[in-house]
Amino acid sequence: MSTGLPEFENVPGDEPMPDDAPASDFEYACQTCGVELFYGGRGRHPKFCDEHKGKTATNSKRNTGSGNLAKQAAAVLEETNALIAGAMMLLPMPYNLMDTGMALAEANDAFVIKAEKALNSSPKLCRFILKGGAISGQLALVTAYGVMVGTILPTAIAELRENRSKA
Repeated sequence: MSTGLPEFENVPGDEPMPDDAPASDFEYACQTCGVELFYGGRGRHPKFCDEHKGKTATNSKRNTGSGNLAKQAAAVLEETNALIAGAMMLLPMPYNLMDTGMALAEANDAFVIKAEKALNSSPKLCRFILKGGAISGQLALVTAYGVMVGTILPTAIAELRENRSKA
C-alpha cells in the first residue's frame, strides 16, 4: 500500500554513529559492545566488559623495585670486596697477601654479576646488605685515606731524610 511518499531505506541521521554504543535492553551493558555486565551491588557501576576495559595499575604487575635493590646491594658487596683486596695488598711484609688481593680484585667483577642475580629474589637480604653498606662506606673512606697515605708516605720519608742530611 502506497502513501504517495517516496520510501527510503536509509534516511540520513537514522543509523547509529559508529562511535555510539549499541542499544541494549540490559540494566548494565558495555558502552562499547553492549554485552551485559553484572553488578555486585558495591562500588561503582561497571561501564565496560573485560575485553574493552582499560588497563589499570591494579591489572598490571606491580613493580617492587627489587632489581634496583639487588643492583645497589651488589654494588655494596663489590665495594666491600675491593676494600678487603686493598687491605690484603697493604698488609706489612710478614703477612703480605699481594697475590691473594690481586686475585680477589680480578674475581670481583664476575662475583658482582652472580651476586646481583642471586639477590634479585630476596629484597629482605638486599635491605640487610644496604644497611651494612653505611658501615662499609665509612670503611671505604678510611681505606681511601690509608691508600693515599701509603702512596705518599715513602716519598715524604725520603724527602725528610734528604732535608735532614742537608741540614
